[in-house]
Amino acid sequence: MPLISADEATDVLTPYLEGIHDAIHGGMADFKKLPARDRNSWVAGTCAGVVHDYQVTRAAGYFAKFPGKVRAHEKDKLVLFDIHGRVALRFKKVDRAFKSRNQPTRQVAEFRGQMQLPGVSASSNLEAAYVYDEIEQDIAWAGIVCPNNDRAYWHMELRDEGAFLNVVDMFEATEEDENAGTKYTRRQSGIIVPFKRDGSNS
Repeated sequence: MPLISADEATDVLTPYLEGIHDAIHGGMADFKKLPARDRNSWVAGTCAGVVHDYQVTRAAGYFAKFPGKVRAHEKDKLVLFDIHGRVALRFKKVDRAFKSRNQPTRQVAEFRGQMQLPGVSASSNLEAAYVYDEIEQDIAWAGIVCPNNDRAYWHMELRDEGAFLNVVDMFEATEEDENAGTKYTRRQSGIIVPFKRDGSNS
């Protein structure tokens, strides 16, 4: 499938960005309510799995408010939210390069390779992602990532006040391309989407 542009994704996701933001951070808050002795005894993968489950539970409750617009899919432990038949969204912990660290299954590799998965009508795949802080005790970054196999095509940070866009891999050629190999330019970050609040996204 062709890669969805940040502008196109923003058009689809704008009504839901605050809910996605709250699901990411709320899932972490739920995890931190567990007894410290339990959390501290688990390996990182277990902790990430529990946080993920809390995030998905919160997201499912939130997206249930939009019947006919968002559909949930689950196959082989991969939970996706099909938004308007255009974007398939999964929740995932990523590293500072916006890549997941675990070895992907074939299904996840296809998802990150922007292949349309069976039973899912959405034509583009995105990740509602978070990055741990340096001591892995809290979320340092949360946002939307457009995966392109082992890269991030673009990412959008979700903050309390709105969404900030940073295109990291747009393949915008410079004049030096033909003679010195391909180089890329980057768009600067900036506020592009204020969150809709007080029920205005319903």
